Amino acid sequence: MEKNMQFHAKTIREKAKKDFEKTWLETAKLLKVGGRGMYWPKSSGQKHSLHELNNKFREIFLSYGFNEVELPSIVAEQEVYKQYGPEAPLILDRVFYLAGLPRKELDISKEKKEQIKKIPAVLTLRSHMSASWFSLLAKMQRTHKLPLKLFSIGKRYRREQKQDAYHLYESTSASIVVMAQGITLEDGKDLTRKILQDLRFEKNKIIPKKTTSKYYAPGTDLEVYIAFKGKEIEVANLGFYSPVPLAKYKIWYPVLNLGFGVERVAMVLNGVNDIRKLVYPEIYE
Repeated sequence: MEKNMQFHAKTIREKAKKDFEKTWLETAKLLKVGGRGMYWPKSSGQKHSLHELNNKFREIFLSYGFNEVELPSIVAEQEVYKQYGPEAPLILDRVFYLAGLPRKELDISKEKKEQIKKIPAVLTLRSHMSASWFSLLAKMQRTHKLPLKLFSIGKRYRREQKQDAYHLYESTSASIVVMAQGITLEDGKDLTRKILQDLRFEKNKIIPKKTTSKYYAPGTDLEVYIAFKGKEIEVANLGFYSPVPLAKYKIWYPVLNLGFGVERVAMVLNGVNDIRKLVYPEIYE
C-alpha cells in the first residue's frame, strides 16, 4: 500500500450518513486487491508484559504438578447464590449481567425449544474465578484420584465504581485449587511462599482478611502482600472454601483456593504505578 494513501474520514462519514449501502460499495475501490504492497520477513514483535507473566505463572504452576484447565467465564446467577449465600446480593451488585436481543426462533424443533427453556435465564460474567471452580470440582471428584491439583488463568469482570491505578473492570486471575484430604492452611501458605519466591519476591506478608467472603471458611480467608515503592500491595488471596457452599455442590472433600492478581504482580515486576498504563499502554500514556 502506498505510504501517502489516506482515507478522507470526514467525507466518508458524511456520505455514509446519507447512503450507507452506496458508500460501503464505493469505498471498496479505495483498497488495493492485486499486486504486492508489503512483504513479511521474519522479525521479533513486541511482547505484552501481562501475557509474559501469564506464561511465567503457567510454568510455575505446572512445575508443582498442577494440571491446567479452562473455566467458563459466563455463569448463572444462581451459582453466585449457592456460593455466597446471604452475601450474594452484595456480590451481584458488582457483576456485569448479560442480555440477549429478542429474535425469532426460526427452524427450531420442539425438542430444541424445550432444551432452551432449561437454560438459566439470568447469566453473569464471573467476578471471581471461584464462581467457575465449584461445578468443575463437583464433577471431577467422581472421576479423579486425590489430591486433585488444578489451575486456570483467565479473566474476571467487576463493575468497579471506577477504574483507577489499582482497579480495572477486566482483570486476570491466576487461580489454583487443591482438593485433598488432610490438607492444612499452613500447606497453602507454604505453596504461596514458594510461588512468590519463584517470582523473585523473597519478602511477603500473609495476613487474615478483615472482611471474609462467605464462600471462604471463617478464619481461613487470607490476603497476600508484597512491598511496592514504599507501600504494601495486595497480590493474592488464599483460603479454604467453606463446607457450606461445598455441600450445596455435593463436594465431599476440603478445597484450598489460591488466586493471584496477575496485573498487580506485573505492576511490581515492571515498576509501573498505574495498572492502566501497564495493561493499556497505547491508551493510557
